[in-house]
Amino acid sequence: MSVPNNLMNSPLQNVRLFKMASMAGAVQDEVGHARWVSMDGTAWKFGYWALAFLLFALLTTNLFFAGGVLSCLSIFFRYRQRGIRMRQQAKSVVSPSPSIVEP
Repeated sequence: MSVPNNLMNSPLQNVRLFKMASMAGAVQDEVGHARWVSMDGTAWKFGYWALAFLLFALLTTNLFFAGGVLSCLSIFFRYRQRGIRMRQQAKSVVSPSPSIVEP
């Protein structure tokens, strides 16, 4: 029985994505989203993996898992800071253009 790769993190990812979508300028056009939303989502994935590695490190006292915690946290903070900078520099969407123009 095969399990999809994103089965475990898709609910958390969806909650995070919709939280970000509520911010001004996060959703562009009809199906796209800003780059900083992807950066933030990726950062949180590494944050969740850091927690998983921390749990295994505490249970097994293995330095391999402690290294996983450090590397995932490093990537988490780097991507999170980059996403915040990109969000602050992004153009804000004032109002969407109407899809039907009346004469």
